[in-house]
Parts: sequence; C-alpha cells; structure tokens
Amino acid sequence: MDPVFTYTMKVRDYECDTQGHVNNANYQ
Repeated sequence: MDPVFTYTMKVRDYECDTQGHVNNANYQ
C-alpha cells in the first residue's frame, strides 16, 4: 500500500466520523 494513500484514507475516515458526530449532535 502507498503510505500517502493510506494516510489519505485515514484522514477521510476521520473527517466522515467527525461530521457524523456533529450531525448527530445537531439532530439531538
């Protein structure tokens, strides 16, 4: 695996997870 690609996927996964938490907080 390309280290840069792996890092990018981790960042994208983190961003999605963060947005999910923010959205859930807004709904509640």
